[in-house]
Amino acid sequence: MALLLAALAITACAQPAPPLLESRVPPGPFSLFYEYGGDELGEHNRRLLANLMELRRAGHANFFFVEGYSDTADTDQQSVDVSRRRAWKVHDYLVEAGVPSEAITVRYYGEACPLVETVDGVREPQNRRVQIWFSESRETLRRSEHCAAPPSPTSAPASPFAA
Repeated sequence: MALLLAALAITACAQPAPPLLESRVPPGPFSLFYEYGGDELGEHNRRLLANLMELRRAGHANFFFVEGYSDTADTDQQSVDVSRRRAWKVHDYLVEAGVPSEAITVRYYGEACPLVETVDGVREPQNRRVQIWFSESRETLRRSEHCAAPPSPTSAPASPFAA
């Protein structure tokens, strides 16, 4: 038996190494998670965004699609409002980091398209999030395909903190 295992080990080692995969950066999503009712980025989310800016400096992230979501703990309107604030705060961070505003598309969905299905009124941390998709060019920018719900109206002010 030991001889058979040794023969298999030698045969496995003699196989050529598989070719290296092309080095590509996946388009996302980068997922940022939030405390209940909160829209502050916090230290962990700021570190993730700093990593995203490193990808931008390397030329992998020139255009961004920012999607805000919430859990089902509050009313529909409250959920839309908090998902909007979260998404626009990420937008504002990206702009402050040097990304042109016209290179960022912001959408917010409230409690639509949860990562974790729950009944109404449940505080689910995985659903309180902003997801960021990015691309080297606008033509190849993909947004999440898991959310079939139409986004909330985007005719809001440029930032929820303006006026």
